[in-house]
Amino acid sequence: MAKYATYQDRMTVDIPEGEVDGLRVERFEVTGLELWYLKQELRYGRGTKPGTYTKLVDTVNLDHK
Repeated sequence: MAKYATYQDRMTVDIPEGEVDGLRVERFEVTGLELWYLKQELRYGRGTKPGTYTKLVDTVNLDHK
């Protein structure tokens, strides 16, 4: 039987930071400073655990962060 990757493994990306055609890939940290938010959101099944994450930023339309 095939062994399936965990949800976290499937969501992990290995894309280098950089910018092309107005789109930027960048890393950001979620730290203990966000724990209050995390506790509030976990009650509703949402939230982000502390760690390093990757985001895609549209540098042309910065008002759509």
